[in-house]
Amino acid sequence: MSSDLPLYFIGLLSAFSDVSTSWLCAQTPELRERNPLANPFFEAASVLTGQAAILRLGKRLKVNPKIVTAIALVPPILPFAAATNNVILWAKVKAKYYPWTEFPLLYPE
Repeated sequence: MSSDLPLYFIGLLSAFSDVSTSWLCAQTPELRERNPLANPFFEAASVLTGQAAILRLGKRLKVNPKIVTAIALVPPILPFAAATNNVILWAKVKAKYYPWTEFPLLYPE
């Protein structure tokens, strides 16, 4: 059980990343939430429940622990993908307003 804690931490991190980037995008007037009924607690619970079910089933069926660990990393993929999409959308909106000529690495004086 204690060896499963890093997997559960990854699940919580993925849910937190989606919630935090959704909040970041909600602060930008050009962007809107695609799923306004999304619940961050339900999202975290569903990821953790999916991971727990995979880990328990893998131990019950005596599957190779490395395969079970790899499959248990599948539920956090969706929140991470949503968070990545949120960051990309937010960066595209902010890139329109950022004064790139003042960026010292691109335009040194």
